[in-house]
Amino acid sequence: MVASRLARTHARGMLTLRSRALPVPHIGVPAPQAPVRSRFAIFMPSLFRLSIAFGFVEGLAAVASQERALIAAAVITSAFALVVLIADRLIDQGREMQATWLVALSLGVIGLLGTLVIPGVSEAMALMPVLALALLMPYANRRYRVAIVGMALGWTLLVLISADLARPAPLPEPFGNLFAQGVLVAIVGLVIAALVDFSDNARRSLGALETSVAQQQVQSDERAALGRVLESLAPKETVDATARAIAEALVTLPGITVGGVLEYQDGGLRIMALAAPAAFPLKSGDPMPEARALSLIASSAGGPWAERRLSETSLPELDAVGSVGLEALAYAPMRSGDQLLGLVGIGTSDPLHARHLVEDLPAIGEVAATATALLAPDLVARREVANVRGQIQAIIADRAFMPVFQAIVTIPDRVVVAYEALTRFTDGVRPDRHFAEAAAAGLGVELELVTLGAAVQAAERIPHALWL
Repeated sequence: MVASRLARTHARGMLTLRSRALPVPHIGVPAPQAPVRSRFAIFMPSLFRLSIAFGFVEGLAAVASQERALIAAAVITSAFALVVLIADRLIDQGREMQATWLVALSLGVIGLLGTLVIPGVSEAMALMPVLALALLMPYANRRYRVAIVGMALGWTLLVLISADLARPAPLPEPFGNLFAQGVLVAIVGLVIAALVDFSDNARRSLGALETSVAQQQVQSDERAALGRVLESLAPKETVDATARAIAEALVTLPGITVGGVLEYQDGGLRIMALAAPAAFPLKSGDPMPEARALSLIASSAGGPWAERRLSETSLPELDAVGSVGLEALAYAPMRSGDQLLGLVGIGTSDPLHARHLVEDLPAIGEVAATATALLAPDLVARREVANVRGQIQAIIADRAFMPVFQAIVTIPDRVVVAYEALTRFTDGVRPDRHFAEAAAAGLGVELELVTLGAAVQAAERIPHALWL
């Protein structure tokens, strides 16, 4: 019933696996990298240098020819270079959409001004709104679609109107014709590059969508498998048998090679149950090596976590990297209040599944919740018995008790006829409690024998004529 209830809770998405950075000495998931700049952002420095170069050439030509149109062209191109520089700074601040809008609007202004003041470039300037449209298309969602298309059509209309109204003085031939054709070729090249970039972005987005759909299908299949696993878990005749059932259920999950349940004992970890290939170096009942156990216990404080790149670890108990080819491990703690009861762990040998295990598969956290519900009462009781057994063993080893004697006298004349031997413990705990705890821990006979021996030895001072 408990497993079924937790399975239904899982199906409603109530339980999740929290990813976190791994503390040393764990070999964990690589640290997040800085965001990758888009192709538009990477192109910005080149566009700035290209604009500066064009402006410089136009300026030299203007100085040599004293043509006002070339002076205007140099000023417009240099101003655009400044806009590109500002846009690049905006991108560095994470404001790429604002930077793209700035460049697109400036292209419209350039198209309008170029048509008004530079002769013979109206065909090239008419392409400026098309270039702006290509740059803005990645942002053409429902919110911005109308604004983007409206801006492109509006600038195109203004450029065409200005081309009919403007009559700038022609540049001398053949230089004027070559200049106009050079501008047209440059603008066409930029438009083609922008359209190709948009096409590539669209193709990558489609591929990402297909991958996402495939991942969603995989996750759906895993959720179904996880639900079946949680439904199948139920208490067995012993706590160790229940742990074995959990470990065996874990390896039925897609991609999982190793599943195990670890019990926290005396500051370390013991493998309660393990389902793994025969080549795996650890077995059920083995203690975890001390260094590894301390590392796992320290990591458990933050909840479920995962480890990648196991081939880089130097931990000897993970020779399983070579024997069964483990690519990733994931753990989740089992707790009763603030008490750590143990860990549930899974591992995969599938390189493709390893990343998915770390990022997308919350199975370990959910199975740990079910395992806690099934195992916690018995593990807590077993721990209490172990603690009591350790205390009684310490009492026996340290002889932390003393015999005392109670005289038995006749009532009429108050003559001592016998002595009753009793035991008192140095920790002040009532004797009946210690004897009851010893019996519950399986050490009742041992404690009684050692206290009886101490009483007999101390009774040598009692006259032999008296009963003990």
